[in-house]
Amino acid sequence: MAYNRKSPPSNRLYKEEKEDFSVQTPVELFCQNQTSVDNTSTRMTSSASVIDQIWTDIIVVDSVGAVEQGTKSMQSQLQAGWTTDQASQRREQDGSFNVVKPPIDCPNWLCILLPCINHLASMKAFKAIQPDDAEVLRNSKWIRYDAASLVTGDVIRLEEGDLVPADCVVISVEDDDDLLVDLAAVTGHDRPKSISNSAATRSKRQLYMGGRVVQGRATAMVTAVGPQTMLATLIRENRFPPKEPILEVSMDGSGESGIPLESMS
Repeated sequence: MAYNRKSPPSNRLYKEEKEDFSVQTPVELFCQNQTSVDNTSTRMTSSASVIDQIWTDIIVVDSVGAVEQGTKSMQSQLQAGWTTDQASQRREQDGSFNVVKPPIDCPNWLCILLPCINHLASMKAFKAIQPDDAEVLRNSKWIRYDAASLVTGDVIRLEEGDLVPADCVVISVEDDDDLLVDLAAVTGHDRPKSISNSAATRSKRQLYMGGRVVQGRATAMVTAVGPQTMLATLIRENRFPPKEPILEVSMDGSGESGIPLESMS
């Protein structure tokens, strides 16, 4: 059953059942219910807990460095994804839709009157990396789904040409070749990030909203949405588009070279 929303964009797909957003779109709800910086920090901490759970339960590194699948409960999650009701509950915990506030947040009527706003470098860069939809596992079925409605813990599939729809950690790479993801628009690193099934730290498997898959296929799990993503943090700190490479800080302390992102460390 399609969502009944006011004037939904024609390129957005809404296939989830039992969720009725007939009054307001995710963007309208997001703008109306903007949280304080303190609340955002609290939810970022909650997102870190999600990362810890994923890493503990799904990715287990044994003494020889092999990566194995984890507990039965998380195995079930990988095979079935969230149910509709579980996703609704998770969205309440997330506190927002998977929508990032743009670098210049102006009312639609003002953007129409001043179209030059949309042509500023930061706005052009922002619009170029906004995902429309994602392939997500819900109710044991893979569906194309509105990216704005993703929640933490969603199991998603990435393939060549896709924009990464939310911050996520790669669970498995499906092809023999490594997964290559261009994260330059978010991290400032020129070289695509390479991820293989042998990657043994979270930082080596972490991807960010706005990256673009340039090679391979993979399954990943969403670890942060909307205001809790790295992209949103960069925008809040006036560091988007990045002028220098950003250090990817993992919750286990490992990272890559670059300028630290203080709010994510």
